[in-house]
Amino acid sequence: MPVLYYGNVGRAIAWLHHVFGFVVDAQYTDALGAVYRAELRVGSGSVGLAQACGPYWTPVELRALSVTMGVLVDDVDAHYLQVRQTGATITAAPEDKPWGVRQYTVDDLEGHRWDFSQSARPSHLRTPAP
Repeated sequence: MPVLYYGNVGRAIAWLHHVFGFVVDAQYTDALGAVYRAELRVGSGSVGLAQACGPYWTPVELRALSVTMGVLVDDVDAHYLQVRQTGATITAAPEDKPWGVRQYTVDDLEGHRWDFSQSARPSHLRTPAP
């Protein structure tokens, strides 16, 4: 499970739930009640969130992007419309890609980039993994 770092994990959880529809599987708080780590899921996938500190920074703090998170959804166009209505930063509208997916790209509140995709190939043409 990948882990992404956020300056405010609690705020990130609320944003990811509201905008992308992620659901909290687990969250851990410190003695003051601040969330410092969490596990979220969407569909059959999971992602970890952790408090940014020390050598672990957010893309906004680094002023750089080091990874793009890929998430498969059942209906990428419906997901795109839902996300766009929240005012999220869309960096690429849905389009059919040559590698067989329909995909759009969005940045979250702390600069993490997300590609949401669905297969654009009919199921009988998809090649199973070896």
